[in-house]
Amino acid sequence: MLARGTKTAFTALAALTLATGCQQKPDMPWTSEVEDTVFEVRVAYENKSSGGNSSGSSSGHNTLTERIINVSSKEIVVEYESIPSPKRYVDEQPNLIDWEFPATISLLASGEFILQNTEEIAARNAEWRQAAGFPDDACGLWYFTWNAFKVECNPDTVIQSLEAFVLFNDYMDENRKIEEPGTLEPSILTLVASSPLTFQAKFDLDPEIIREERAQQDVIVAQMMQRETVTLEDALQERNSEQISGTLTTVWELDDLGRVVKRTRNSIVTIELESGERETLTQKKTTTRTLQAD
Repeated sequence: MLARGTKTAFTALAALTLATGCQQKPDMPWTSEVEDTVFEVRVAYENKSSGGNSSGSSSGHNTLTERIINVSSKEIVVEYESIPSPKRYVDEQPNLIDWEFPATISLLASGEFILQNTEEIAARNAEWRQAAGFPDDACGLWYFTWNAFKVECNPDTVIQSLEAFVLFNDYMDENRKIEEPGTLEPSILTLVASSPLTFQAKFDLDPEIIREERAQQDVIVAQMMQRETVTLEDALQERNSEQISGTLTTVWELDDLGRVVKRTRNSIVTIELESGERETLTQKKTTTRTLQAD
């Protein structure tokens, strides 16, 4: 039995490739997805920074299984499941439960996301926090072990976690307007290849969103290093003198059925510091859906 759904605004996430200001063509279906198909979805990222006081790079990937449960004229119902990491040693202890998954979502033709198994996820989250020894007042705090992580207590954050994995679209066509998260305004799709069918769009990034992300990182670092408490407002004030600009180029690749099976997001951000130094941040994030055999 699916628990009562939790809605979130689709346009706020801009997770899918839906257009703004365009009406769907009456002779086209709203989705190319096929019921009972299973994909492996891999998100790989490469980050680089240079200039300022430091430089560095990082990379990694995450993988989920995506199962199309139901396709109708009103919605797509999908289940996402994590892929367990294999044990490296015989006596290795199992990791804490991955409380976010499995997650069942509905994507409505209207563009809304609905998280279906909210109560199930909330119960796993409580079990995870109990096993890890986190009290209720730890919700929202950041910790550092081998990696930085935030103690989440709200099941709705699963939808945010899925943003990079979701590639569903209604239909994609040349000259159509497309939204992407963190950008100032929609952009127009251009056809860049016909085999496989590939579209591209270029965007200007919103500098205020980048500034807030950098300020949030300052807050997180101060929290993890157990320094004097830094508020987001203070961190934003410190970053206020930075001159920020950036671009995003997104490329979508479709299969023979018109399903998006690959999306590559390439961003370049330039930050001019008050000292006159310049930082350059680049990121490449590639999401690939691979159809699995029956």
